[in-house]
Amino acid sequence: MPSALQTPVRTSNMHKIYFLFLLVFLSGCVSSSPNSEPTWLVPKSESKDIQIYRPEGSHSRAIAVYFGSAENYVLGLDENQYAVLNIPYGEQTLRVQPNGSTDDSIQVVISRDTIQCFSIRANDAAWAAVAVPILAAGIPSFVIAEDKCLDSQEKENYTLIRSEL
Repeated sequence: MPSALQTPVRTSNMHKIYFLFLLVFLSGCVSSSPNSEPTWLVPKSESKDIQIYRPEGSHSRAIAVYFGSAENYVLGLDENQYAVLNIPYGEQTLRVQPNGSTDDSIQVVISRDTIQCFSIRANDAAWAAVAVPILAAGIPSFVIAEDKCLDSQEKENYTLIRSEL
């Protein structure tokens, strides 16, 4: 029969196990921050401006979403913010990711003859993770899509964010 002195040892071991589980779990969470994208630093003659915006109305208002290439994030956007970035012509991977979530990306062709704009919106499918938390590991909280551009009247409701690539 265990004595009273052995019980704290078991509790201590359980604390270690819980701590290790928590450490492993948290190491799976992703953290992002804006950086620079060297491959996007090209002359104006080889690139064009694109507009990226994040409208209001998401379920994650307090979370900044980071935007960038397949390799680096170049800016963070909150709700009702937009940015204009100069991106090289050709095929590009555009990616978004908030802290603690998986990323979402799209492949686009940046062309000389079209105006291109992209919106970052909360992913409605992420609500499934509320009912089944294990799904959060595979469902991005935000998605990026090619979208209509903000007109001058809509821009009045947004804040322009400047980014140095």
